Amino acid sequence: KKEAEAAKLSDKHDRAKLPLWVSLTMVGIFAVLVVVLILMNTTFQDNLVFSQIATIVIGACCGVLFYLRRFTTNPDSKFQKILYIILAVMAVVYIFMGAYGLLRVL
Repeated sequence: KKEAEAAKLSDKHDRAKLPLWVSLTMVGIFAVLVVVLILMNTTFQDNLVFSQIATIVIGACCGVLFYLRRFTTNPDSKFQKILYIILAVMAVVYIFMGAYGLLRVL
């Protein structure tokens, strides 16, 4: 029993390991999103140009997260595949909406 529990524990640790640059990129995405959302709701609340740029940044973050999914070591379930598809669609939609809105504002 102890060997089986140790194998399960080591398997959990193996699944959690990501390359360092992937982990740093995810931390960077989180920091960028927090800064953009704080600025969008406080200082630049009524600024149309910044809101369109923020939409593009949010879409780009979705795209980067969609790209980073390939560096996970565990096999994807159907639920994860659906989430990845939604993430990719949201990346395209947000970038398009932000670019179109920015084009109209300028």
